[in-house]
Amino acid sequence: MSFLFNWGVNFVLRGAALIVNVFRHPINEEDLKHVQYIRHPFESYDVRLNPKFFNKGLIAFITVKTDENADEIEVGKKLARRPQVQEVHYVAGEDAFLVKLRGADTEEIGRMIRETIKSINGVQLTQTAIVMSTYKETAQFPIDDGNKRS
Repeated sequence: MSFLFNWGVNFVLRGAALIVNVFRHPINEEDLKHVQYIRHPFESYDVRLNPKFFNKGLIAFITVKTDENADEIEVGKKLARRPQVQEVHYVAGEDAFLVKLRGADTEEIGRMIRETIKSINGVQLTQTAIVMSTYKETAQFPIDDGNKRS
């Protein structure tokens, strides 16, 4: 059985960020009775803004090590809740977090590290790598069609 859907778009301005929400809804109530929640491959629909337009062209990757007794899960959650933080990954080898920040210059990155990262209880040490050139930055990844999920 196939369904016809109307597509809608919401545009929400939050600060300097434009949030675009794409949604679909059934055309009529009868179809709605037959629609079940299905798993789909879309996590979100995002608009990719030009960071340089907003004076956020400098990228820094910060290795964040925690104290021996720190609750790493809690530190990770606190890092993820910071709006200035773009990405948070817990990485093996260093047993540390890898955090991505964007800023206008090194002064702004330094301030964000002090105020956003080092202010978290349990953070012991940070090490910063400033990006000199970016050759590829994407959220896309290759998909093997033989391993489709239902």
